[in-house]
Amino acid sequence: FPSHDKRKPCQKHNNEICDMVNAKILASADCYSVTGPSIAKLTQWLHNQGIKIGVTTEYNMNVAERIMKNLELQGVHIDKYVASDEVRIGRPEAWQAKMLMKKLGVSHYDVNGLKIGDTVVDIIEGAKLGFTTCNVTMSSGEMGFHKSELGYLPREFVNYKNLEIRRLWESYACNMYVTDIEELSKLWTSKN
Repeated sequence: FPSHDKRKPCQKHNNEICDMVNAKILASADCYSVTGPSIAKLTQWLHNQGIKIGVTTEYNMNVAERIMKNLELQGVHIDKYVASDEVRIGRPEAWQAKMLMKKLGVSHYDVNGLKIGDTVVDIIEGAKLGFTTCNVTMSSGEMGFHKSELGYLPREFVNYKNLEIRRLWESYACNMYVTDIEELSKLWTSKN
């Protein structure tokens, strides 16, 4: 980015900016990994059924490690994960998911996968592998609000936004929708 006096920052300044951004993200990683008890129950149940659980994330390895550790402390079972800096080409290309399959010891050709995500990138990544895709609308960046803010908004508005997001995801051939991850947990356990 050019500065106000038309000089371009040197690599040292770019690195300093990146380091500051990464430090801020790492400092806030704890709030990205708070989940309810039903998620821990669901992941434990899936694990007990022999189903492998993996995560791909746009966060770098430092942030991903912290998030995964926090989830583990809450009882959430994740078998393997792949951070964005582990691959040369990130999402929506499927390289992270392919690396995840390798870490899990499975081939994406032999697996009936389910990709759960809250971004268009998540859905495209799963679709490129032929996985069933499930969008979590309330945690979607498309919602435009943090989950904690939704309780202060009129229910009709939240429902309208939820429907609007589902229509967007339909254009990306998303297979399933849930309002939040808790709903997915209830849906899954009621069918199994």
